[in-house]
Amino acid sequence: MKQTAATKKRLNSADRRAQIIDVSLSLFANKGFNGTKTREIAEKAGVSEALLYRHFATKEELYRTALGEMLDVHSMSVDCQQAMDTRDDYTVFSAFASHVIDFYRKDPRSIRLVLFSALEGSPISGAFRPVKGKTTIELLSAYIQQRIDEGAFRQVSASLASQLFIEAMAMFVVDQEASLTTAVVSFSDKETVDTAVRVFVDGLKTGCQAAGGDDSGVSGVAQSVNK
Repeated sequence: MKQTAATKKRLNSADRRAQIIDVSLSLFANKGFNGTKTREIAEKAGVSEALLYRHFATKEELYRTALGEMLDVHSMSVDCQQAMDTRDDYTVFSAFASHVIDFYRKDPRSIRLVLFSALEGSPISGAFRPVKGKTTIELLSAYIQQRIDEGAFRQVSASLASQLFIEAMAMFVVDQEASLTTAVVSFSDKETVDTAVRVFVDGLKTGCQAAGGDDSGVSGVAQSVNK
């Protein structure tokens, strides 16, 4: 619906900023960073380019801010601190896997934004904001390193292992949504999380622990995303 002058006046600065961000996310998802013009964003948001630039100095700043706020909505909301404290490896990894799946499932624009970023080399990396002082990958990396130091996990690169796990979950969802390699299959999110966590964590555990690990934690958090 076309906005009237009266409608514009009812929006305060914070609401106007939020509207610009929402409009820009949709345009960036459809056209990419390079294909989206600030003039087009302003028109869709019902504001002038001059007003847009009062909120965001550059298109890149708008892009990073918009992505960052979208990611904040899907931040690491599952509190797995207790699982970390008790070294419940399966629940910890299930929480991270569920977080990644939830992020991509809740806002379809996220997949297109990530794919466009990869194709264009657009500045998406700076949008990933820390959770408790660390990014999601860094948070999981710190836990993996702790378990390595305790002798529970094999001697591997904790940062690489964390990145591989998070990105594997993300790319699985992207692949399923886009049918990149196969036709869409009817795996539930719970089954995906359970399988990925079991394979990955058992691969990290030292020999005796991998053989004797129990299944108690693997489905606890995963059940929350069973669709």
